[in-house]
Amino acid sequence: MLTHSFKGNVHLVLVLALLIGTTVGAQLGASSTRKAGGPVRFGFGCLAFVGVTMVAVKLYLKMFHG
Repeated sequence: MLTHSFKGNVHLVLVLALLIGTTVGAQLGASSTRKAGGPVRFGFGCLAFVGVTMVAVKLYLKMFHG
């Protein structure tokens, strides 16, 4: 990965923008879910569980059926 960057294949301005955006977004998301309370936090938990389950099923199907 480091050689990929040294060859000039990484756009550092975009990397910096992504790092700043994810940091700010994570902080805003954490503070908003803390203030929102139980039902919203439960919904986010269910959404994360569904996402992980979908990735696991897709990986299983790719490994054993295709």
